[in-house]
Amino acid sequence: MLWQAARNLGYDTDLLQRVEQDDGRLTEQAVDEMLHLKMANALLDYEPPQTLVIVGGDGKDSNWATSFPGHAERALKRGWNVEVWSWRRQLTGRYDALCRAYLG
Repeated sequence: MLWQAARNLGYDTDLLQRVEQDDGRLTEQAVDEMLHLKMANALLDYEPPQTLVIVGGDGKDSNWATSFPGHAERALKRGWNVEVWSWRRQLTGRYDALCRAYLG
């Protein structure tokens, strides 16, 4: 099984289920929030200097008001380096604001 093979290689995997919305559509639930939690745990568990790498430019807040740019800012405040890898058209302006605030 793919997931067990990944675990055997040392990857931390979480398999989440799709949930049915009120309109009958099946959608993902809490995927971004799970990633945000793992990012927050890394910020708590490891001392800087470290590098947080975010692959994707999404800057939207989740249903529970967490976001990738929010965690990038937390990392910067704690002395971490942050790299964001994204396509320009996907990249939210929230990352530009962080660059201006932290790089001058």
